[in-house]
Amino acid sequence: MKNIFTPPEIQFSGVNRRVKWFRDKMKPFLVHPIKILVVVWVGYGTLDGILTFFSSVPSRGLVFALITAVFGFISSAIYFFWMIPSVFYSSRTRLIIGVSIGAVFLISLLKFFLFSIFRIEISSLGEFLLYELERQIAFLVLTLGMWGFYALSKALLEREKPKSTWTDFI
Repeated sequence: MKNIFTPPEIQFSGVNRRVKWFRDKMKPFLVHPIKILVVVWVGYGTLDGILTFFSSVPSRGLVFALITAVFGFISSAIYFFWMIPSVFYSSRTRLIIGVSIGAVFLISLLKFFLFSIFRIEISSLGEFLLYELERQIAFLVLTLGMWGFYALSKALLEREKPKSTWTDFI
């Protein structure tokens, strides 16, 4: 009997149509991972807009939504390309995490400044930063999920490549 905690082996031959479909669909995203972020953030903005519209929730307007989505995308890119990989691959993890948090903090301050320029009703700077911290934690969790999917997809497709033998180098 197989253990339920051991994932099943995946057949990487031309016979398995699902693996071939997955490989073909994921190739552009693995070559240019920024596309993963674009698709997810466009989906996030669209879903947020639809839910706001149909639930008749009070909204701060389109400018608020656009600024939030753009700055969310930028912070997500910082997490995806810099902060999360540093945890797994860098020897200077603390430095990179510190710089990433600093960059996200500066982005949040810029967002606050833009809200005040466009006269979007916001609370005090302290309350805004607390609210922004909550949003950034949500963005980090979302981005961590995207990065995990990206890393798993890349690992599965790397596993598919034929392994070289020592005679290939002769």
